Order: sequence, then structure tokens, then C-alpha cells
Amino acid sequence: MTVTPAALTVSITASDKVYDATTAATVSAVNPAAGLIAGDDVTATASNGNFDNKNVGTGKTVTADIATSGADAGNYSFNATAADLADITQAAVTVSITADDKVYDATTAATVAVSGISGILLSDVVTATASNGNFDNKNVGTGKTVTADIATSGADAGNYSFNATSSTTADIMPAPLTITAQNASKYEGQANPAFTVTYDGFVGDETESVLGGTLMFTTAATVNSCAGNYDIIPSGFTPGNYAFTYVNGTLTVLGTSIDASASSTPVPVGQPATLRATVTPNVPGVSVTFVLTNDANVTVFSQTVLTNASGVATATTGNLGVLGVYEVTATVGSGCASSIAYIPVFDASGSFVTGGGWINSPAGALVADPTIVGKANFGFVSKYKKGSTQVDGNTEFQFQAGSLNFKSTMHESGSLVISGGRATYRGTGTINGQSGFKFVVVAIDGQWNGQSNPDRFRIKISTTAGVVVYDNQMGSAENTADATILGNNGTGGGSIVIHEVKSNGKKRIAVDLQEVTWNTSNEDLVKALDQMSKEWFEGSSVAMRWNIDAYDGMKPGFYQVVGEVISGNLSDLEDMVEIPVLVREKPRATDILATVKVIPSNVEVGQVFTKLITVDKADDIHTYQVSENDYFELVDDQLVWKSAAIPAELRVTVTSTDRAGQTIERELVFRKGAGNNGNFDIPAASSVSEVIVHPNPAREQFANVQVRLSQAAKVNLRVYDPQGRLVYQDEAYEENSFMRTLDLKGYSNGLYMILVQVDNQLITKRLIKE
Repeated sequence: MTVTPAALTVSITASDKVYDATTAATVSAVNPAAGLIAGDDVTATASNGNFDNKNVGTGKTVTADIATSGADAGNYSFNATAADLADITQAAVTVSITADDKVYDATTAATVAVSGISGILLSDVVTATASNGNFDNKNVGTGKTVTADIATSGADAGNYSFNATSSTTADIMPAPLTITAQNASKYEGQANPAFTVTYDGFVGDETESVLGGTLMFTTAATVNSCAGNYDIIPSGFTPGNYAFTYVNGTLTVLGTSIDASASSTPVPVGQPATLRATVTPNVPGVSVTFVLTNDANVTVFSQTVLTNASGVATATTGNLGVLGVYEVTATVGSGCASSIAYIPVFDASGSFVTGGGWINSPAGALVADPTIVGKANFGFVSKYKKGSTQVDGNTEFQFQAGSLNFKSTMHESGSLVISGGRATYRGTGTINGQSGFKFVVVAIDGQWNGQSNPDRFRIKISTTAGVVVYDNQMGSAENTADATILGNNGTGGGSIVIHEVKSNGKKRIAVDLQEVTWNTSNEDLVKALDQMSKEWFEGSSVAMRWNIDAYDGMKPGFYQVVGEVISGNLSDLEDMVEIPVLVREKPRATDILATVKVIPSNVEVGQVFTKLITVDKADDIHTYQVSENDYFELVDDQLVWKSAAIPAELRVTVTSTDRAGQTIERELVFRKGAGNNGNFDIPAASSVSEVIVHPNPAREQFANVQVRLSQAAKVNLRVYDPQGRLVYQDEAYEENSFMRTLDLKGYSNGLYMILVQVDNQLITKRLIKE
């Protein structure tokens, strides 16, 4: 009998697992209960359990091999495999990231990358990416948290569970921001302008409003700073999201000039002065300091003001109660530019001053040639007109060595200030007849109030633009007592007298400087003074005695003439009258001529060869010298031949000296010619009968010059004015005697020299125009 195995079914149970990249499954067999005879020894086992694939899933089929054992196992037949369901769950992995440091950009955006994945099994293909990286905030910091989203991909990615986000740390560094101070400019004495900056480096649409702190500037320049370049230094912001680079700017302080001459208006004593100064360029807001000092250099007023829109600074002093010349100094800033002016504080009812004499002009006084020194003559009268602030009088200054002849044209109103023994006044005038000059005189009476000091004199002459031409106390302030002693250290040299107002009510007579031409005789001077004195006593008949002992009309310079009433009413005359008299410099001779310039071929030893003539409108007496020669000798004004030889040409130097000691020098050229029968003074080839000038003196506007010729000749007619200038010339070949009419309209009065040259003969005549 055949006994067949009984069929038994063995089942299994499979355990869930976490993905491990294999199909291996954990299984166990379930011993069969149905069909197993009780008491039989049968045991079932399961092995080689496997999921259907390695991938994650739920209810996945798991199969396993079945094996049996036991004493009775052979009596049964079993299923060789069994199956069950189980899950494979995802394996957990961690994705980590890195983040880049960045420079502040006003956003939280971060640059991130996956730095690693922990937990990937075997050769699974899984890729992780990080995105949407962000710092915790936008601000600068170190070790700041950065988070990012994590995404995975790849064939095996589904078998894993990943962190959805990852974090790390990184730094946000400050962004560079350049802050540049803008260049600026101002003028000396002005307040600093408002400074500004520009920014370079803001991110996004950010502006300076995001910066902490307060912008500030420093500079060494102040309102008192002088011309130059000064740093503008910005600062003040506090650190934050920006790293600051400050760039300095430049404040250019522009130069100025200042003119305080408008402050020099004279002021009556007891009144305030208005100080004015103009700054150039004419800009507003310039700080100008006025300082007013008196004669003792004591400050009596000081004030700082700002210029107006026209560049003018103005200040008003208190009442000035002391006579004197006050110095005004107007200064821009801390001394960047300054100007000095002088204010006369005057009393129009006060004293007057006269003076005349000479000083030794020192080296440096004449700007055109500081080396020139020598005697300089002066004379002046300065007084107030009755009941007026107008200053009357005149001033003369002659420095012959420097060819400077100054003559006042006006004394400035209110400028005469007499304080004790010192007088100061100013005005305008001419130099050598040329206008455009101004002057200041300081005159000190050394005998004032019983003193016995030498008199002193100073004159400062400058152009109207303020350029000094002459100053015998160069560099001294105009309101000081610096002046040059008259004469030779006080000996001689004239005098200066301050005539004080007295309370006796007597008439005070101040006489203008009287000018006379060189060689005016004592008699002519007395006549002129007598005529002038008739105006002093309102028509009353008063006889005067004139002390002119010191006067010498032949010596240019100043003389003090004293007049004394010898008959008439003396009760209204304060004291004797002092009159300054100026003897003008003698005009220089202009030429030296010879009556004959042809040496006759038959000239004999001992005979007069020619006669010398000096063209001189003021003097007809001259002495001569000639250079050494072998042909003639000088006898008075004649050249006497002394040689048997006659040169073809002879050149000699002739000097002529007038009675004033002035000398001129000329070279004369003589040439050999034909004989003239021994008449050497007037060549036979061209003789003149006569030269007549009429009317003479010429009181009308014309004069006639009649030339009578004995035969035809070449005639040159020249006329020189009182200054030695050629004012008329006519040259022609004349067949007969002739007459020329001189038109004298517009010509000044004085002595004119007329020269008529007929061939080689010269005739001189003088014409007086009145």
C-alpha cells in the first residue's frame, strides 16, 4: 500500500523595513496547523526572503523559500515557497549646505550650495540641490544664519526622505561707500560757505538717509583766513552697512584788495567820522576791521563790519574832539589785505602856517632814482578862508638834482590840521607841469610855544593812484612827526612858522607864496609887494616897509620877506606880515652857436675867427671854455686864430656857464672855406643890414620880425619860448629883405629868444610878450 504524504501549507510573515538598497526581507515561517496530525513532529522554516524590488513601497510582495524538518516531516508535502506583504519605508538622509559671504547689497539673498548628503546607500543615484538661500536679515554681520530649500532628484531619490531646508552661517560685509567733499571757494574775510558731499557706492535705491550719525566738516579756514587752499574734511557717520572712505575737498580762499581812501574826508573837530573802505572784488560779507589811531598812536576806535552788496564796508566813529591827523587802518580778515588812510580833524577858525627854505633831500626819497641826493627848495602858505572849510594857499617844491618841480593846484578842503607846533595839509598838484599828482605836507615849527628846536619839513608826492613819487621820509606814516630838518642840520635853510589865533581880535594877514622869476631885482619885488598890500586894508592908505635884506634874485630858493606898517592905522593889524617868496630856478640855456662856422682860407694869426653865442632866454652873460686845440684860443666870447695851418675840418667842445652856475656843453664843427678879405665875423657871401623886432614889448597878439638883406641868402628864423622850447621856425631862400608876423595868441607872457641865421651868420634878438 502506498501512503502518500499529506499536503501541508506553510505560510510566512515578512517584516517591514527601512530602505536599505536591497530586496532582502526578514521572514519567518508559520508552522502549519491545519492538516498536521496531532503529535507529529514537523517544523517549517522560511529563508531567502526578498521583496519584489528594493524600492520603497507599501504592501510589497515578499517571497521566501520554505523548508521543513522534524521526525514526521517526511510524511507531509509542503509548498516550496511562500509569500507575504510588507513595507519598505524611506531611509532618512541629511542634506547640508554652504553659503558664500557677501558684501552688503540691501537684500537677504544668499548664494548657497549643497555641501554633502549623509545616508545614501551603495551606488544609489541621488542628487540634492539648494535654492532660495537667504540670510536672516539684510544687515551687515558675521556668522549670520543662512537657510535654503532642499530638492532632490535621481533614480533612487524616492527611496530617501530628505530635510526640506538646510541652514548654515555666512558673513555680510559692509559695502564700500566713498564720501567726497565738494570743492568750494570764498573770498578773504567771508564766512565759510556751506559744504556739501557726493556719494559713490549706495546699493539699490538707498540714500544718505540710511546712514547713522551726522555729517560734519572741519577745515582750518576761518573768516580771518588769508588767500590759499585749505582742506575740507568730512566725517561724522557711524559704521553700519557701509564702510566709509572719506575724500577731502579743497576750500580755495581767494585774495582781495582794499582801499580805505574814502575814509580820508576831513572832519570838523567834535564831529564823528564816517569810515569807508571798498573791497575788490566787490563782494558782500567780507569782514573788515577799522582801527582809528590818533597822533600819539593810541587807538580811539575799533569796529569790525561786513561789506555790503557793493563790497563797501562802513563804520561811524564817536565824536572826535582832539585836533590832529588820525590814521585809519582797514583790514580784511586777519591782515590778508589792508589799507591806510588819514583823516584830518580840523578847526577852520584856527591857526595857519607858512614856510620856506630848503632841505637836504636824502637817499631813497626820489623813487625814480633813489641814489639822487641834494638840496631841495620849498615854500608854502596854507590857511582857511574866512568862514569856510576851504583851504587856501599854495605849495612849491623844487628838487633840481632830481629834475622834479612840484607845484600845488589845490589845497584840499578841511585838510589843514594844526596841532601844537605841527601842521599837516594835503592837496593836488603838478610835476614839471604835468597834472595827476597828490601831496601831503608835514611842517613843524621848532620855535612854537617858546621852544628852540630846528624846523622840519616833509612832503610826500604820489600819483592819484597812490604810487609814491617822492617822500623825504619814505615809509613813515603820514600822521607822525617824522620830517627832515631844514638846512644843514638846522643851520640856515629858512623857517616854518605856525601863526596862532590870538584873542585880541586884531587882523591876521596870511599871504600866499609869491613867485618871481630868476634875477628879479629888489626894486621890482618891492613894487610887486606894494601893489599886493593895497588889498589887505580894504582900500586904506597904508605904507609898508619891506625887509628884503636876505633876498637875492640871482639865487633860486625861498626867502621870508617881512612887511612892517610905517604909516596908517595899525590898530587892526595883529603883527608884522611875513611873506614867503620863491625865486624860481633859472631856465637852462638851450644851445651854443657860433656866428661863423666856415674857416676862411686866408685867416691870419691873431685875428677873430668867430664869436660864440648862447641861446638863453633869461641871461645874456655867459663865460665859456673850449677844448684844447692847436688852432685858436678863447678870448672872452671870441675865438682868435693862432695857427699857420688850416684844417679841412675842426671839431671842438664848448661849454657855456651862466650867472646861476648852470653849464651846458655842445660840440661845434668848423670847416675850411674860401677867403673873405679878412672880414671873418660876417662872410662877404651873405651880409645882413639889420634885424628889427616890433612891437617890442608885444602887448598885442602879434609881433613882426623884419630882416633886411644886402643880397640873396638862405635864411633860417627860429623862435624859442620862455621854457626854451622851439615854437616857430621858418627856413627859405630869400631874394630880398622880408618880414614875418608872429602869431602870439595862446603864448604865455615872458621873454622869447629870436635867432636869425643867414647862411653862416647868426643874429639873436629878444622879444618880451606882456
